[in-house]
Amino acid sequence: MNYDTFLTAEQILTPARDEAISSSSSQVTSLGDPQMVEYIHTLNSDFILAAHAQHHARGWSWLRKTGNFKTVSDNRLSADIVAGAATFTLDDATDFPDIGRSVMETNKGAMDFVDNKSKSGDILTTDTAAGAEVVSMDHATDRVHKLYAAAPNFGRVHQLWVNTLPFRYEKFNVAFPRPRFFTIYGDYFLFPRGMYQADVSYLYEIKHNDITALESETNIPREFLRYAVEMTLAHLFMVKRKRADMPTSLQLAELALEKALVFDATQATTNEIRLR
Repeated sequence: MNYDTFLTAEQILTPARDEAISSSSSQVTSLGDPQMVEYIHTLNSDFILAAHAQHHARGWSWLRKTGNFKTVSDNRLSADIVAGAATFTLDDATDFPDIGRSVMETNKGAMDFVDNKSKSGDILTTDTAAGAEVVSMDHATDRVHKLYAAAPNFGRVHQLWVNTLPFRYEKFNVAFPRPRFFTIYGDYFLFPRGMYQADVSYLYEIKHNDITALESETNIPREFLRYAVEMTLAHLFMVKRKRADMPTSLQLAELALEKALVFDATQATTNEIRLR
């Protein structure tokens, strides 16, 4: 089964309000649309995390995707540059993208991450937008390593293989990863030195949606509406101080969550993604 329709904030909020206060709106400020949209943003995040933390699962199947790329040889600066340089030139920039990130490694092993926003021949123009990585130190004809952009909807990595061999994740620590390990810097993959012309495949979880308006789409499939409504009911009861009604909604929500996890696990087993 493919999950192809997801609940909007309004599709969750409307039935919950109808059941809790017999109305599609409320005069209570804390139950107004802006406040409830914030709550549903949190609800969406908690629903995603439930398949990881609470139930020790790999995450929801519909959030898991795959990505692939090939690594390339490192390169060298063709001329010295100074900190703050607007451009830098490589010996051969063929395998470097117009927009991307690289790391310049000094002869003493220091790492200088640099974002580029354009390329013309072998000349790359640095990106000076807020938050971008710029040339932060002087460089001679230092070695330059390409970083590999994750998918645009990348949230977190589950598994990664290099030439079908599993690589393990290690937290970035201002150093190149050890052999058979990889790390992530921003939304870019960084590998050990010398890993050239390798085929990389990775299984990842997409980042969850930001819920900012009633029409915002959550990551909760319509099949699991009851969970979202019961959790929202519990929140409405709490705010309206009808706390005697909260436990029932929370119990029904937990039951709906358990059913969703079992159902999704069955679907994931049937349609298991296998990377070889």
